[in-house]
Amino acid sequence: MKNFYLSFIVVALFFSLLDLAHAANFTYTLNQQASSVTVGRGQAVTIAISASEPVKWNRVYLCLDTDKNCGGSSYVKYFSDNHYSTTITKSWTGVTSSGGLTPPGTYKLRVSTTDQAGIKSELELSPYFITLSATSVKSSPSVKATASVAEATVTVITLPAHPSWWQKLLNWLKL
Repeated sequence: MKNFYLSFIVVALFFSLLDLAHAANFTYTLNQQASSVTVGRGQAVTIAISASEPVKWNRVYLCLDTDKNCGGSSYVKYFSDNHYSTTITKSWTGVTSSGGLTPPGTYKLRVSTTDQAGIKSELELSPYFITLSATSVKSSPSVKATASVAEATVTVITLPAHPSWWQKLLNWLKL
C-alpha cells in the first residue's frame, strides 16, 4: 500500500512539474497590425496583447528599447488588469504613468502575468516597437454628410490655357 501512495505522489509531482514548465504564449498587435508603428506626440497607439490561456495581466510595461531592465521601477508607462482573461487592449498617447510627456524614442513592451495555476511569467515582447516622434500629429476632424439627389445636371467647362483668367475666376468663386 505504501508503494501505491508513493507512486501516486511521484505521478502527481511529475504532472505538477509539467504544468510548471508550461507558460502562456503571447501575440500582440499595434494599431491592429502585426508590425512596428510610428506615432506623433498626442497620437494614440492601440496595444492589443493575447495570451494562449487566461492570465492576470499584472503589468504591461512600456520602456525605451535600450532599457536593459525594463519593468520594476524602470518604465515610462504601465497598464494592468487583475482579472483573468486571454486579452488586454490599451491605448497609449505618449503620456507617462506619472502624467508627464514621454521623450521621443523607440519603445518596447514587457508583460508580467500570472496564470490560473499561480505561475508567474515575465516576458519581453518582440519584434514590434512603438516609435514616438517629437512632432505633434493633429488629427483632422471627421465630417459626415448625407445628401439625397433625385436628379443632377453636370456642366463641363473647358477653360482656356491662359492661367490668369481662370485663376481670377476661381478667386472670384472663392474655390
